[in-house]
Amino acid sequence: MTVAANGIRIHVKEQDKGDLPLVFLHYWGGSSRIFDHVVEALSTPHRTVATDRRGWGHSDSPPMGYSLADLAADAEGLIEELYLQLSVGVGAVSSA
Repeated sequence: MTVAANGIRIHVKEQDKGDLPLVFLHYWGGSSRIFDHVVEALSTPHRTVATDRRGWGHSDSPPMGYSLADLAADAEGLIEELYLQLSVGVGAVSSA
């Protein structure tokens, strides 16, 4: 699925099987794929939302706007578009 947020299209993999939404945000240069096994394990008790951040995976790659403020605005826009009243953010950092 694709969600319009902050002026771009953000690719989202969502499994809506639970009450508490978990929003997965990958590290710089990653993609939502890094969460596939975790999402599989957590999707039964939780609603899971894994995104490809702008410029990675299947999300739009705008010519500008890759600051931390832009990435935060994308996450905020995504949460608003999906009507996630209460959610838990889950992040990952690169091990490289």
